[in-house]
Amino acid sequence: MRRAERLAAWRAGLPRRIERALRRWELTPGDTLAERDASRVLAVRGPDGAALVLKCAPPGQAIVAEADALRALGGRGVVRLLAADPAEGLLLLERAVPGT
Repeated sequence: MRRAERLAAWRAGLPRRIERALRRWELTPGDTLAERDASRVLAVRGPDGAALVLKCAPPGQAIVAEADALRALGGRGVVRLLAADPAEGLLLLERAVPGT
């Protein structure tokens, strides 16, 4: 399968992945903050009302590496990784607010 076909299949399944993530992590959806061919970033609220971000990308080495790096940095100079499901291509992140 070519890259374009893989991305099309990933995009077609994205709504189901997002719904599962919202239920699993008890999130309330907000606006789409960014959308590209190979990613979507959504504003969400956690069960406690905290402003968070759900990043969705195709499963693979890139999302695994991003999760590993964020986990290793532990919020030092970057947003904190709160949860990850690399097999689904999902990262739950704290939301960065400019000026804070």
